[in-house]
Amino acid sequence: MHLAKILKSLTPPLLWRLGRHIRATPSPRNYQDVITPFDMSALHGGRFGAIFDATFPHDPLLPRDGNLTRLRTYQAYLFAEVARRTRGDYLTVGVSYAVMSKVLYELTVKGTGRTYHLVVPLVDLEEAGYCKDPAFVRDLFAGDPAVRLHLKAIPGAFPLALPNGLAFVHLTSGNEEAELASLPYLVANLDPCGVIVIDDYGLQDFASRYDAVAELAGAAIFTLPTGQGVLMKKP
Repeated sequence: MHLAKILKSLTPPLLWRLGRHIRATPSPRNYQDVITPFDMSALHGGRFGAIFDATFPHDPLLPRDGNLTRLRTYQAYLFAEVARRTRGDYLTVGVSYAVMSKVLYELTVKGTGRTYHLVVPLVDLEEAGYCKDPAFVRDLFAGDPAVRLHLKAIPGAFPLALPNGLAFVHLTSGNEEAELASLPYLVANLDPCGVIVIDDYGLQDFASRYDAVAELAGAAIFTLPTGQGVLMKKP
């Protein structure tokens, strides 16, 4: 029997198809060091692709193909969409040029009657090129009163007025100490079926510290290939 036929007879069909697909696939795109041979056209087409491609050029720090944050934004969108099944407001901490916030707003918040809280002091102490202009951020959302910009740093920005609690939280401040200090408050106000996405969860040695705080608050965090953490309350 030909060697290929022997191998095929001994290999589970899924693994055989996967191996054949990998051999036939051209060089895949790189999403911040996440590389996959599978079809990722959903990240580049449809409503998500159109909104992301129209928004990411606002941030001068992003490469011109947008792929540095494309997968991270798509995964945040996934869980923001899941959170639509619950009640409560949406909250992003750390927006800079508001690329991810704008995408989430257009796809999951706009016209829903929910409030979207953006919490960021809009200062650039490290002169890293972050946005410092509140007018730019407000204009990006066309003055929608549902979008409330809080020009304060966490945890000092809390508490917020949250009559319906929180359905979705996106932490992307780059300040892990402040996020860790804020996590108990955020979990306490999170709907039982709500979600918190932590962008820097997998950086350096932060994951274990986030896990410890989440455990004390009655939640668990799951990791994604991008290093993002997804926090959900325990039943």
